[in-house]
Amino acid sequence: MRRILFLLERFKRLVRDHRGQDLIEWTASLAVFLMLCGAIAMYFWVWWNQAAAAGAVHDGTYLAAIRGGSAAEGAARSQDMLQAAVGKFANEYQIQFVTDPRKSVRGDVKTNKTFVIPFIGNLPYTIRAHSFQRLERFYGGPIGKRGANFWWW
Repeated sequence: MRRILFLLERFKRLVRDHRGQDLIEWTASLAVFLMLCGAIAMYFWVWWNQAAAAGAVHDGTYLAAIRGGSAAEGAARSQDMLQAAVGKFANEYQIQFVTDPRKSVRGDVKTNKTFVIPFIGNLPYTIRAHSFQRLERFYGGPIGKRGANFWWW
């Protein structure tokens, strides 16, 4: 009986003792903080890829639309810009430029990637960017009534 009372008294003292509480709280909050930092880094990586893809497709489409440009030159420019921005990850992108018979150029850049996150699983995300531009110096219509060289006069 004395042994049971001794153990019961020791348990009560252990419950009331707060030594080491800081270490437990710090350990619990560290896990949450690291997950938050990982989520912020993941968001930044996706944002950076989207910004790089949008800039690359815009510049490539412009290069293809200027006088003497071609869709192949635009695609090469987009690939170079993506390579500079995201490194080897640029090889994952699919780049397509189409010269339209309506005197325009359309460019598309996209990738489907899956991140593997330990203990959570796969996180798929898609980066897509599009650009459309009229061919530069494209003739807009007949000269206006008053001799202006703009078609809307």
